[in-house]
Amino acid sequence: MEMQCAICGIETDFFEKSTDPGWVLCFYEGEEEHGPACPTCAATLLSTAEDGEMEVKDAYSGRIVYQDCPGEENLESLLMVGLVFN
Repeated sequence: MEMQCAICGIETDFFEKSTDPGWVLCFYEGEEEHGPACPTCAATLLSTAEDGEMEVKDAYSGRIVYQDCPGEENLESLLMVGLVFN
């Protein structure tokens, strides 16, 4: 199963991702959910909000053009697989 960063578009095998804890399955820009994000994009563009969710840093809000990302059903499937491996 392939996984693509919603920000830069880099792809990786989902099972390879399980050995790299830097991937973020979902994050928010305002109320809009996106994801996943690769370790580089996550470290550069995201931060942890007060509620514990990952969000786009204020400096980048409204400036990111997102890649085609999986629909909610696929994202939930990825999350379920991720929970099995953790």
